[in-house]
Amino acid sequence: MNLELTEDQEFFRDTTRRFLETEAPLTTVRELWDTTDGFDRSWWNKAAELGWTTLFVPEASGGGSLSGNPTQDAVIVAEEMGRLASPSPATSSPPGRSPSAVERGTRRASRSAPNPRVTRSC
Repeated sequence: MNLELTEDQEFFRDTTRRFLETEAPLTTVRELWDTTDGFDRSWWNKAAELGWTTLFVPEASGGGSLSGNPTQDAVIVAEEMGRLASPSPATSSPPGRSPSAVERGTRRASRSAPNPRVTRSC
């Protein structure tokens, strides 16, 4: 298994890290700890704009991964979230409702336009 990152993945990792450092300092994470949701939905929307929530959604449905390997890209996000204590859920999909499962259950005719419930955050 090749554990070296491609240039695109290094860029994605650096962008993810900078976002977490600037948008989620430890003081913010601590403040959100006692809230009802435990995270800030507007922050999660910004993270979604970076593509975190659509890594496993096919490009034809409005998603895709930067490197073409969504599993590796998701590991990059998870590693950075763990390194910096993120104020958000680690995934946008409830158990059993992964984007790929939703995609398989979607009728072909409705695939022409991206499903905003899948491609946007919670």
